[in-house]
Amino acid sequence: MIDYMQYVFDFDGVDITCEETPLCLCGCKASVCKRSDGKGWRRYIRGHFTKRPPPPLFSEAPDCACGCQMPVTWNIYKYRWNIYIKNHHTKLHPIGEPPLCACGCKQPVSWNRRKKCWCRCVIGHNARLDWANDEFANRVRCIRRSDASREKYRQAAFKRWDDESFREKMRNLMANAQYRDIHKQNTTANWQNRDFVDKVMIGRANSFKNPNKLEAYFDKITPMNVVYTGGGTFWITLPNGRHKNPDFIIRPIRETRKCIEIFGDFWHKDDDPFDLIEMYWRKNFECLLFWEHQIYDDPIGVVEQVLRFVCNGEGLLVDEARDLENLYGGR
Repeated sequence: MIDYMQYVFDFDGVDITCEETPLCLCGCKASVCKRSDGKGWRRYIRGHFTKRPPPPLFSEAPDCACGCQMPVTWNIYKYRWNIYIKNHHTKLHPIGEPPLCACGCKQPVSWNRRKKCWCRCVIGHNARLDWANDEFANRVRCIRRSDASREKYRQAAFKRWDDESFREKMRNLMANAQYRDIHKQNTTANWQNRDFVDKVMIGRANSFKNPNKLEAYFDKITPMNVVYTGGGTFWITLPNGRHKNPDFIIRPIRETRKCIEIFGDFWHKDDDPFDLIEMYWRKNFECLLFWEHQIYDDPIGVVEQVLRFVCNGEGLLVDEARDLENLYGGR
């Protein structure tokens, strides 16, 4: 505060103090008046409070006390430098370079404003750390493979598809040509990535190791060299770039180059089997295809066709083929 001068006069033994009126602190060089409560002079003229003086000349702004090494601003109300930048007193801002994601994707993580620290992983990458733990992965796989878990997912799917609004939403989505094109492009790009292909193959092998009822019945009535590979143990890259996992192969596959496909009546009702057979043929593979109703309705005829297919059509069959009805008749 500006000091003021005092002049003291001795008049008949009485001290009389005459004070010089101080000036307004805003720099307007006008004099202020005394306070109404008698506690001294005012610091500003009425209305001059917001005309605070600028920071001192040739003085550098200090750094923020939070450690971000950024200069603070001048406080016009307290006539001093601020201690923190706005919101830095609670450290709601990141300090330094962000670390990389812990999952190994080499992407920088974001700042967690609630915990006031860097996140451990990029959003959505936490599951990668959990699945990298063999104990966690095995526990989840056992839960998913249990009968109770499968029935739970099955009932949830039925309940979801029973909703007419959900079915209408899915029909409109699949009827959108733009969505189909985007989905096709993304799928094609993913299957050209070798890491993605290996991941899908391993996941399929772990999830579908056991055949379904139709495949198990077909495996039971066919010869020993007809081996089930639908669990992801054998893959063929078709000419259109699609990776196909045949249901059955004829061993030794390097010599025979033959496979067998089974089409369910419901899931493959709109598929053309000749398109798949042609794709296999272009890769120098012979494919024999059966429909679900053929296997259940005429198992003897199916076995005969498989034996002819295995023996290159030479007609090597059991002498009394009709006796197979006692072994394989019925489901």
